[in-house]
Amino acid sequence: MITNNLSIRNYDFYNPNNIFIIENKKLEGLEDFLMKKYEVNQEIKEKYSFSNWIKYVLDIKPHKEITLP
Repeated sequence: MITNNLSIRNYDFYNPNNIFIIENKKLEGLEDFLMKKYEVNQEIKEKYSFSNWIKYVLDIKPHKEITLP
């Protein structure tokens, strides 16, 4: 993902190997970013999965809490 949203750093799913942040309209480091291997964090993947989300919304236990930073 490539974004100019600086606040994305505050989210638990933020990983600098997966999300490139454009700051001050500068693309320095973009080429290196594009060469990095995408990293999957299983815990984060499960937390934001549809099945966990629906359990959270319907308050079906067990589920992982989904909160904003």
